[in-house]
Amino acid sequence: MSGFQENPVELPCPYDDLIPDPVPGCPKCAELDATRYKARKRREFAVAVVASQQIRHHEQGHHA
Repeated sequence: MSGFQENPVELPCPYDDLIPDPVPGCPKCAELDATRYKARKRREFAVAVVASQQIRHHEQGHHA
């Protein structure tokens, strides 16, 4: 052993893209976000994940 400790390695969070933000003012994003919220409250996490995926893929149709 060398007697010193190396600096910790900083890894990016692998789950950042699993919770996409809905686009403000988009009715489809708002609907999917509400579905996701309700599913989480009911502890139906599979439904919440699908809603998040749909938000993420739906965002590709938005033009800034």
